[in-house]
Amino acid sequence: TSNIFITYVLGIVFLVRGEVKRLPLLGGIVLILFAYLLSFTQLPRNLYMEHMPYLVSLVSCLIWFYIVYNYVRDTQDVKHVIRILFMLNILVVFYCIIQIYYGTEKYVVFGIEELTMIPIRSGEEARLVGPFRAAGITAEYFVIMILLIAHELLYVKSRHMRILLYVLIGAGIGLLVATGNRGGFLSLLGGFMLFLWVFRKKI
Repeated sequence: TSNIFITYVLGIVFLVRGEVKRLPLLGGIVLILFAYLLSFTQLPRNLYMEHMPYLVSLVSCLIWFYIVYNYVRDTQDVKHVIRILFMLNILVVFYCIIQIYYGTEKYVVFGIEELTMIPIRSGEEARLVGPFRAAGITAEYFVIMILLIAHELLYVKSRHMRILLYVLIGAGIGLLVATGNRGGFLSLLGGFMLFLWVFRKKI
């Protein structure tokens, strides 16, 4: 897709300009890639091209990780990244609400075919799939964002911002339930218990 292509272009540009100076967790990431490629070799040859996009997508995620990491280390300010994540979270929440509203119907935004919204999973167990086209991935996203927002609540003083963050947490929990993903819900409970223990002094 276009966003993955842009990610690779940005990665090359940042690398050529020497802005990717630090590569943390490189050993672990190389090990993960090695394990992925090893499992890739066990596929039948006729499925190579079908599974290749997953490998390309994984590498694009790693590129973004190193771009953001180096940006934060150079600027010594993570607030910009946090704000972007929260704004994206608001967009994802709106997307999911619209998806629930239209159900299994296909909704084309402004009549532009490229902006067609993905309908929820149909059948006896209708589930929210979100912009990620999968209930499991959407559930994982909301688990991560709920815990990240909860962490931000420990430091935010603005009353209006705290209200917004509480609304996002509530929306995230509701939409997580809408995915019908039990693993995501259990991960949230386990992550929340760990969160309470790690930040027990701050709370």
